[in-house]
Amino acid sequence: MKNTRQDKYPHSATLFRFCKRALEMRYAGNVKVIDQDVGSILGYDPADCSHWKKGKKNIKTLSILKSIADHLSIDERLLIGITSGHIRLDEALFEYKGYGDFSFSNTNLENLKKDYFKYPDKWQQGGFGEGKSFEELFKINSSALSSLVKDILEKIRPFSLPLSVSKVYELFDSASLELLENQEADYKVEYHSRDGRKKNLKFSMPSSQPSFMKFLALKELYRHLCLTKDQAIKEYVEFPEEVLEIESNLFAGLILVPELELKNRMSELDISQDFIKQLAENFAVSLALMNKRLGYFINN
Repeated sequence: MKNTRQDKYPHSATLFRFCKRALEMRYAGNVKVIDQDVGSILGYDPADCSHWKKGKKNIKTLSILKSIADHLSIDERLLIGITSGHIRLDEALFEYKGYGDFSFSNTNLENLKKDYFKYPDKWQQGGFGEGKSFEELFKINSSALSSLVKDILEKIRPFSLPLSVSKVYELFDSASLELLENQEADYKVEYHSRDGRKKNLKFSMPSSQPSFMKFLALKELYRHLCLTKDQAIKEYVEFPEEVLEIESNLFAGLILVPELELKNRMSELDISQDFIKQLAENFAVSLALMNKRLGYFINN
């Protein structure tokens, strides 16, 4: 009897969807990506492309994965994670997109400066730009962030790696973290009013706590603390969204990969092995985040 199943190799089908979404992200919606664009990465004809898409073709050899990695300019280990079923599609796409900026690039600063002087009234809205120079308005307060992270980590007892995001949330009365039994569930951010003024944050995610969801949970927590002017933010100043975005990324990275522990683990590395992978496993974060965090550590 003929096998009519469409998903004999479901992880290969997931890889196909990843490749298509990655191409769409690369072209930023300016080019319509069709199935055959994905198949052409490996030189597949329409029939082979269709089999790949439907999970009838097993895509797993390292040479094939390397070809896809080279075409998409990504680490082939991400593709191995997809085809082995260890990395979900949403996590893989987040990894491909990246973990955001940990600092302003020169290009970003130049564009912001042009906008700042061209539309001065825009930066007065909300009061955060009034009387502030460009340099004051777009300063990343890394020292205040380091101080905040240090205070948080000192309150977590017992302290162990990988760090528990739940224990971080437990330090704040206005925030809660819910771990879901449904491992296929997406993360969810909810706010509800408290005392008619401030709002409580509730972040939900699977109990397996995928790396990117832990990052997003901590990022959302920092935004919440700033926007509600929590007393934990000792040097709180109102600042534009562009600064909040970068500082929330930094906060999440500094919590998940604490500086002192990073220094200690680096001194223990086996230099004959992939040290990024070793560090990522120590801190239970992704390779992409570990690369980003290590880059910030080295340059600061």
